[in-house]
Amino acid sequence: LYTAIFIFFSFSLVSRIMNNSMLFGNSGVVVIASGSMSTKHENNKYLVENNLDDQIYTYDIIGVSKYNDISEVELYDVIAFKAKDGRTIVHRIVSLEEKDNNLSIITRGDAQVASDNGNLYDGTLKYEDIIGYYNHFNLPLVGSFVIFLQSNSGIITVLAIGYCVIMFDFYRNKLDKAILKRTNLLIELIDYDVDHPDVSNYFKQELIYKGYKYIFNKGEFVEKIEIKDEDIKQQTESNMYSSIFIDKNNDSKEISVKNIDNDIITKVEDDENKNKTLVDYVKNVSSNNKEVDETNL
Repeated sequence: LYTAIFIFFSFSLVSRIMNNSMLFGNSGVVVIASGSMSTKHENNKYLVENNLDDQIYTYDIIGVSKYNDISEVELYDVIAFKAKDGRTIVHRIVSLEEKDNNLSIITRGDAQVASDNGNLYDGTLKYEDIIGYYNHFNLPLVGSFVIFLQSNSGIITVLAIGYCVIMFDFYRNKLDKAILKRTNLLIELIDYDVDHPDVSNYFKQELIYKGYKYIFNKGEFVEKIEIKDEDIKQQTESNMYSSIFIDKNNDSKEISVKNIDNDIITKVEDDENKNKTLVDYVKNVSSNNKEVDETNL
């Protein structure tokens, strides 16, 4: 998908550089960025009289072909040409006169009441400024995607997506290497037997809610078990104290009570409290001062 987006992105940038027109030999494409050819203005009677129903809509991508000779230019052709400000314009020839082996060309958009002379070019349009004529190849609405990719927002979006794709692939490979490293380490630790290659991992997760225990394994639901209030209380107290560790230093005769992050919660001199049990030490640092059952530890 990103490869397809990148191809469109490259096409859009080149099209932007070339003012929305791209030629390959004698043919090319033009991105329509306005609605000047999308409807028939009521004052342009020639459109109805000559059954000119080849209107072009905003965001269409149309095909254009070069004239082989100046003699091929005809009245009411839809042509792409370069305006004096460098833009690529697609309008219809509404006036065509030959003077001294030169063509006097005037164009106008089907949806417009005024011609382009004096605005997009001075006097009349020169044959040399014509890019090509509309060959009736049309891709509707595709130009909206191209025009978005040409914009600053589109460029930033594509670059951001590219960065995310690259970083996702980088971290996925990093994760795969970490899993492989851990697997190899576990194989060494458990005395892995190649004759019995099947090894299964069991990741258990429990969720307690409204008197029920929900058990999950690897993100999949396993079972639902009804539990008593006493079981919930016992498990909660057990979890609360399971993160407290006793570290006794015989040299200094000091007992340090630490949490799971190895932070010292309190220190007790062993000489002064030599008759206290492990439960007593935990009770001293317990934030709620509840009685602690030895079986819960």
